[in-house]
Amino acid sequence: MRHNQVLQAMRGIAALVVVYGHAAGLMPPQLNAAFRYELVFQAKTAVVFFFVLSGFVLGSSVRRLRGESHWFGRYVVIRIARLVPIFCTSTLLGAAVAVISSRHPITDMGPWYYAVTSSQAPTLAQVFDTLLTQQISFNGVLWSIRVEYWMIPLLPLMVLISDRASSLIDIIIIALGCALAACVVNKSLYEPSDLWAVPCWAYCFYLGVALNKIIQSLGRFGELLFSGGSALIAFVLMIVLLHYLRGGLWGAKLIIDGLLSTVLVGWAHKNHDSIGARLLQWRPLVLLGDMSYSVYAYGVSLLIPVTIATVSVLPHGLRASPHGGAFITLFCPTLSLALLLPLSWISYTWVELPAVKFGRWLAFDAIRQRSKRAAIGWPNTAANPVVEGN
Repeated sequence: MRHNQVLQAMRGIAALVVVYGHAAGLMPPQLNAAFRYELVFQAKTAVVFFFVLSGFVLGSSVRRLRGESHWFGRYVVIRIARLVPIFCTSTLLGAAVAVISSRHPITDMGPWYYAVTSSQAPTLAQVFDTLLTQQISFNGVLWSIRVEYWMIPLLPLMVLISDRASSLIDIIIIALGCALAACVVNKSLYEPSDLWAVPCWAYCFYLGVALNKIIQSLGRFGELLFSGGSALIAFVLMIVLLHYLRGGLWGAKLIIDGLLSTVLVGWAHKNHDSIGARLLQWRPLVLLGDMSYSVYAYGVSLLIPVTIATVSVLPHGLRASPHGGAFITLFCPTLSLALLLPLSWISYTWVELPAVKFGRWLAFDAIRQRSKRAAIGWPNTAANPVVEGN
């Protein structure tokens, strides 16, 4: 599938929504009048959208690779090269922010603020262990990248199942995913990246994987379902439902957000010439989408020091009022963009793109050269332990 600028722009907007969504937890709810503005606090919905979109895009990538030899190994190498560098750099940034927050404690903040900050600076041993084991100790938003790790072996299986199954089987699998999400009610006991939760997230990825076939099987009804009007209705429903299902990571919110995200992704895939699509193809929005991994991964880490600097100079009376809390909630993430966007561009240019190019080199050129040497009996002097899967 060619580079879809509409989908890319939507990915960038979703990454910004995550940043503002986390900012909603900076202040206690009773001191935050900004909670009335549902539009900017859709962090959980944005993550579900990310997963559906990833299933759609990665499913297309797997289908292209299946014509190559060693296609599964190539896919794994490419995905690891895509995810690990940004995971490591955002972990290091999170550790640095933990040092800052431990040295500059502030009071009267919301529970979420204290959950993502540290009262004690991490040691070098702790940072090294976190990097080695790919834990999320210093940056909680990395749980979603941990989910993408789990999807590396699962997504090709989804593609194989969907490509061989009928549309009815796809619908049954999606219905089973909905039933699983509805059954998970004791969400407070677990982290969303725990192994038990992976099938719930797999439901979102499978929606994306099966979307192309669903569009084709629906015929004329598909044109209506994935029209601009339907996409607008889906977007409005996402906003409205947050008011009634606030805090619901599982259950009905996950089910509905997954289905509504499918409508949005389907619309972006089918409609490139509508007014909305042309607006989303504005170059800054597309560039934001290109940088979306970094925007997502660094957003919370940069939000913390900006909040510390802002709250430290505000009078206590302002912090103790609902409108003062709303000001902090909206001002801090907006100010953090002055750091976040340049850093994300640097990360995209100097970390992500080189890592992707290196991963593709390993997946194609290195494997091809190794295969040629094996075919003519040459010694494999360029053997790479990572490529060989050790």
